[in-house]
Amino acid sequence: MAYQRETWNRQELYEKVWQFPLLKLAAEYGISDVGLAKVCRKLDIPSPGLGHWTKIACGHAIPRPPLPATESVPALVRQVRQPQATVLPEDVPHLEAIERIAAEPSPSVTKAMLAHSLVEKTRSVLNQSSSRSGEKLSASRELEWLDLRVTKNYLPRALRVMAAVIHMLEKEGFQVVVEKKPPNRQGL
Repeated sequence: MAYQRETWNRQELYEKVWQFPLLKLAAEYGISDVGLAKVCRKLDIPSPGLGHWTKIACGHAIPRPPLPATESVPALVRQVRQPQATVLPEDVPHLEAIERIAAEPSPSVTKAMLAHSLVEKTRSVLNQSSSRSGEKLSASRELEWLDLRVTKNYLPRALRVMAAVIHMLEKEGFQVVVEKKPPNRQGL
């Protein structure tokens, strides 16, 4: 996701701090309420005290202090999320399928799922590799296998997860393939 840098607007933040609780306002800015309180302190913006919003909800009129006039307030920069790129019409069916997959509960892994050629090749390759206790398994990149980074103890679990993922993708019509990567050349 792309970000843009903006300077905090002191006057605007002062107005908002006295209109909304920090917890709700912080969500608008994409930071925590504690982080927003720190920004207010650095910009010398008075903020409501404890119980302020409860008193307002009970009908009390609480005067707000004026924004102090200061000359030495630092210019604080914040990151603002850029709007997401538009989705092309031809990509909509694929995105809908991915959303359906994410919403479904994980299927129970069956022997047929574990018999998928990619899962079988990965199991075979990684079971043949040697590693010390606690080390991650590795094998040659010449073969078409799932590039897993896992210790021998967790290999069965990783294979079950991958079998379920492959099954769910293929059920939605996606084709799962392994692409060979060229060797990593350092210094280029």
